[in-house]
Parts: sequence; C-alpha cells; structure tokens
Amino acid sequence: MSEKRRHIRGRSERRLFPRYSATGLSIRVNGEDHPVVDISLGGLLVNALVGTPRKRLSFALAADDGGDGDGPVSVIGMVVRQTGDTTAIAFQNATLPLLQMVVRQASRQLGVDPYLLK
Repeated sequence: MSEKRRHIRGRSERRLFPRYSATGLSIRVNGEDHPVVDISLGGLLVNALVGTPRKRLSFALAADDGGDGDGPVSVIGMVVRQTGDTTAIAFQNATLPLLQMVVRQASRQLGVDPYLLK
C-alpha cells in the first residue's frame, strides 16, 4: 500500500482515511457525554480523557440533532492514545450504522448528498 500524506492542523500526517471535523457529534461513555473533535472511517478523536490506552472501549456515538438514523450507534473501539485532554479511538467494529454516520458527517462538510449509504 502506498504511503499517503495529509496536512492536518499544520502537520504532515500519514493516515489511511481522511479526517473530518465532527460538528455536533458526541460519545457517551459511562453515562457521560463528550464532544467528538474529528472523525474518519477508521476512528475518532474525543475532547476528553476516556478509557485506558491499548484497551477496548464500548461507547455510543450520537449526532446532537438526532442525525438521519435511528439515534445513537453502539461502537466498540480501541483507545490508541491520550494526549493532553484528548483521546484517539480506533473503531474495532465497522457496522453499517457507524459507516452511515461517518459518511453523513463528511457529506455535510463537503456539501454533497450522502447517497452512497442511504
């Protein structure tokens, strides 16, 4: 697989999937809601210290406006790292509802209809 470089927040980064700003998304862990900073098909960055690095984490991902789906999506992820006040989580189960939520978020930012996963 060829190496791809993207420039995010002024840094050059190698990523399999592009990140999109996560306006209006949050995760619920242990009864507490935390805002999502950005999201991709591979994972997300949350503005809170949740979970334990290199451990699995179950949480609900929800759109503040209810999204176009049936509500929060159950997700299993792996805590990749914690830096400052943020936690990076890689998705461990790419379910159709999860992918639909990511595609809707990207579509809003790109200004296109999320027709691929309707």
